[in-house]
Amino acid sequence: MREDTRRNFLLKGGIVSPKLMIPGVAGFALREKSGEKAGEEVEVSPTEDLMPEHGLLNRLLLIYEESERRLGGNRDLDPKVLSDAAGIIKNFIENYHEKLEEDYLFPRFEKAGKLTDLVAVLRQ
Repeated sequence: MREDTRRNFLLKGGIVSPKLMIPGVAGFALREKSGEKAGEEVEVSPTEDLMPEHGLLNRLLLIYEESERRLGGNRDLDPKVLSDAAGIIKNFIENYHEKLEEDYLFPRFEKAGKLTDLVAVLRQ
């Protein structure tokens, strides 16, 4: 695959994904698998709802790794690629995803007395 095509694929995947990963998308996918109808409520755990968003973060890390490779090899790198990736991290990961973890996932760990040291560090 040509590098500019790969980069465009990664960028488009990263830019489109936040629009697709709104609350309830995981629930929609589970409904589709189980054959339940769209109007029916499906209980989705916070973990199930947040995991696809971690996939987005992994895609962004691929963009950073490719950028590092290009810079290290004195290859062309469009600065907009890094700017767009940083914007997604700021707007989606920090302002949306992390808030969901703090509001829904961390209290469950704290209540269960599990990973409390990690939760404390993440809250800081």
